[in-house]
Amino acid sequence: MTVRLAGKGNANILIDYEDPVWLYRCCIKYPDSIQKCNEYTYNNIQFINTRMIPLLKDLVCPMTLVNVPAKEIYNIYKDYVDVNCADSDIIACLRIPNLRPSKKYSIRVQSDHLTKIYTTKDNHSVLLEIKPKWLHNPTPYCRNCTDNSRKNRNIKYCYSELLQDINQMRLIIETERKLKIPQQFIEIITKYFIDKENVLQKLHDIQKSLHCDDGFKTPSQDNKDINDIQTLMTLRDVSCFIEWDQTMLSITDLKVNVVDVDLKSIDKMTYWKNTQSILDKYQLKVVH
Repeated sequence: MTVRLAGKGNANILIDYEDPVWLYRCCIKYPDSIQKCNEYTYNNIQFINTRMIPLLKDLVCPMTLVNVPAKEIYNIYKDYVDVNCADSDIIACLRIPNLRPSKKYSIRVQSDHLTKIYTTKDNHSVLLEIKPKWLHNPTPYCRNCTDNSRKNRNIKYCYSELLQDINQMRLIIETERKLKIPQQFIEIITKYFIDKENVLQKLHDIQKSLHCDDGFKTPSQDNKDINDIQTLMTLRDVSCFIEWDQTMLSITDLKVNVVDVDLKSIDKMTYWKNTQSILDKYQLKVVH
């Protein structure tokens, strides 16, 4: 069986066993210990099951915890974690659907920090992959657009604004890209984001209900603040996959999955506070 790397993030890799349907997601946060990586995966799936699924329900991409013998994926995993260490001979993985099979979605129409759009060669299917980030803004300025400005990202649209102004879709799918994307998709995705049950609206409402960071002041250790902050920061960093094909005539036919719903370490509190301080002091804030 051929094993290959299908994707890599800061904390996880995706492994493909030549199965067009499933991928295996493995933690690489602790390069010196498989066991520490496994413990994170066990804690992560518990967090997803107890915190994310109750909030997002069936929008959460389905996943199953599986233990894979380390030797089966040695050639891939050894580049990120020392598989020769003696603390575990199994690797805890999350088995997840392959939401973007490369053989199917072989044409990338758009790619920037927040949005990727793929189509099939016959143009009968479209996959929209988005990172909406902060949809509820607790500050007077738009956090996403201000951060994009600070980092010199030339992104003209805003997913937070899309909740109020459907014309943002024209900026997301610019004129030259419309020629490469089926008009039926543009029409149905526009209707979807007008509908108040769309995934962005749900994420916004949950983010708003959990707004507890108050400038990321250090939370009490004896209340639920820590869990709420971790959950909130997770919801500000998810990705959404929306898939359409020409048989889908209604917005209810669209396949919508939310991924990257991973547990955020409270150790990142200092980083979050520092980033917020930098943005608060940034002179060219974006206000909608």
